[in-house]
Amino acid sequence: MIVLMFGFLLNSFFTDAPFVPVKKRVLEIIIDTLKLSPNSVLYDLGCGDARVLLKANESFKKIKKIGVEKNSVVYLWAKWLTRNTNTKIYCEDAHKTQLKNATHIYLYLLPKIMEKLQSKIINECKPGTRIVSCDFKFTNLTPDEIINLPASKDKMCNKLYVYTLK
Repeated sequence: MIVLMFGFLLNSFFTDAPFVPVKKRVLEIIIDTLKLSPNSVLYDLGCGDARVLLKANESFKKIKKIGVEKNSVVYLWAKWLTRNTNTKIYCEDAHKTQLKNATHIYLYLLPKIMEKLQSKIINECKPGTRIVSCDFKFTNLTPDEIINLPASKDKMCNKLYVYTLK
């Protein structure tokens, strides 16, 4: 917990997005919404502590799971948490990550970062790639589906925006 708090502080000062973990109450819904299959390649851009990837690992141990986290402290925590899985975690900016192999992408990023990643995702990913974003949507894409999540007091993790690339 101390590592996460320190990581949050570092992240707040040195990166363009704070570390805000997705709420545990919605993890199962996120995994169901992703519609993973045995051949899936799941990318979590801004994976934080890798909790979405770890949840995916419970039901889909053999799929490729790739997490990308820019904050080096949070990255190290995610690496530790995923050490006994076949999950790969990279410490890099999501804008530099190659996405051509992705069949599924999960994001919980701020709108300004979503806007920057939108063209990269469209240009690099194949048609049929399923994208699930928590709370924030792409500005120039129309979601296939919007899922309202169980309400919470903190107003976080309230919606999932689901896209399938054409």
